[in-house]
Amino acid sequence: MSTRIAPGSSIKREIYIADIEKPVQMEITSFGITFWMKGSRKRVETRWLTIVSNGTTGQDVPSFLAGRPLELLKHYAERG
Repeated sequence: MSTRIAPGSSIKREIYIADIEKPVQMEITSFGITFWMKGSRKRVETRWLTIVSNGTTGQDVPSFLAGRPLELLKHYAERG
């Protein structure tokens, strides 16, 4: 299942994160993900490029792309 987020729109959810007693608010946009505690103005934001760049690759990827998650996605996107 694929969900596209149009620019200017978002998906908001309340989630539970280990070691945090209260629920955390989460907003997913086309730019990234934002987290905050309900009623707080303090937010934690991260962009999709940062998320993918800091990710890991599985063991079943070509060796020249191992440990390079952003390049892996670009490679498969170009292959169609």
